[in-house]
Amino acid sequence: MTLSRRCKVLIPLYTSLFFLVDCGSMAKRSEEGAYGASYMDAPAKVAASPTSEAAPASPKPMAKKSVAKKTARMVVYVGQVAVEVFELKEKITALEALAKNLGGYIESNKTTEDYARIVLRVPVKRFNEALENISKEGRVLSREVSAADITKEFSDLDARLKNNIAVRERLYTLLKNAKKAKARLKILQEINRLTQLITADEERLKNMASAASYSTVIVTLQLFKSPTTIRMPSPFGWIASLTPQRRSIKKYKDIELPLPVSFFDYEKEFKKEKVEALFISARQSKIRAGRVKNDPKADAVFWRQALEKEMLSRGYVKKSRDDVDTGSMQLYSYVDGLEEHFYLITFFVREKYLYVIEAYYPNKQELDELDKNVRTSIKEVKIHD
Repeated sequence: MTLSRRCKVLIPLYTSLFFLVDCGSMAKRSEEGAYGASYMDAPAKVAASPTSEAAPASPKPMAKKSVAKKTARMVVYVGQVAVEVFELKEKITALEALAKNLGGYIESNKTTEDYARIVLRVPVKRFNEALENISKEGRVLSREVSAADITKEFSDLDARLKNNIAVRERLYTLLKNAKKAKARLKILQEINRLTQLITADEERLKNMASAASYSTVIVTLQLFKSPTTIRMPSPFGWIASLTPQRRSIKKYKDIELPLPVSFFDYEKEFKKEKVEALFISARQSKIRAGRVKNDPKADAVFWRQALEKEMLSRGYVKKSRDDVDTGSMQLYSYVDGLEEHFYLITFFVREKYLYVIEAYYPNKQELDELDKNVRTSIKEVKIHD
């Protein structure tokens, strides 16, 4: 259907809808708060969208309690601790007991003979206590904490949800009064579209509330091992220092990277070197960006070959390579413990500087879900040099 024909159908539909709202014949003013379920708990299920012309029953209104009016500050806390230990099984048992004592639980546990990756979920108020206790279990190799304030995002999404529910309720009433089959079909299509949005927003609010109520602590336990081989690192400092999960390039300047879908923005903290990543996903995929000197002065081919040599010498597996602008985009994988991790490195060569963008995915699922969005963001990068 062309846009003009669609407008001819929808404009009268919404004109009728707004007329009903103004006249007050649809519902009382108190309806404004009638659909605001408390999303700090699981949201109510929404009735399936109608698929025929028979007028379906309107979904039951949700509880009147609204989180949008008085939403407490919501912060998602995530901690990552890598600990070297001499006894793996004993430490895993200790972490299980710790989670239980703090009022939390173990979300996942993957273990081999010399490695374990354990994800704990603990109440936010016990987050720091959890980190302190975990750090006592062995020699801390690394520790990182991130916090994302999602209060405004949660409130905006909650308001949009209630608005969509209110509009859908009024469309149900219009459907009951519609006489022509064509008009009924258009109303049903709009109800179906709104129902899909409502279902997605409810699930997202539920996940956000869960993330803000229970902090996440990702613990990596590594069994102590004596080094057996010596590897010569790259002679180029910025390449030798590249690390998938931690920031090595400190200079963040003259590069503007759009925020990819499904990531939280930490740019302010990143500029002040308070966090390790510019953007972070809920499952700890990370994106970093920075600038290094083009020294020795070379072209994209030279730096691409130097980067490949370093990554392959580490035992990384090259998955793909794409030439971009005056640079290169390279995807590598490596196995750490049980998981296959993925490391996307992109650089752009300019006269004086190289602009480097790194993306780390902790597993294949994150790669499949996020890599397309990340690459789209990289292709839209703006460099001001």
